[in-house]
Amino acid sequence: EYYWRWFVFGRGRELVPVWPAAIVGSLAFTAHHVVILGKYFGWGSPAQILFSLGVTVGGVVWCLLYDRARTLYAPWISHAIIDAAIFVVGYDLVFAG
Repeated sequence: EYYWRWFVFGRGRELVPVWPAAIVGSLAFTAHHVVILGKYFGWGSPAQILFSLGVTVGGVVWCLLYDRARTLYAPWISHAIIDAAIFVVGYDLVFAG
């Protein structure tokens, strides 16, 4: 959160309005995740595209949450909860039954 929300989004909103800063910051955040998604689901696969869209939406939400709360704790905790849920689902998919 420190890099993507505080630095990328925070510096971006000093230059442009909140929404463009959130979108640009979130697309950069998504690019960071696309490589991992491509590795696991295949480059250009429907899953990679769908999950990349989810990452983008999450990035926008976390930027707006940071902007509204004026603290990194809100997006950090939210992101941690989402990551924990993803780990639980992944564990279940790998080790289920």
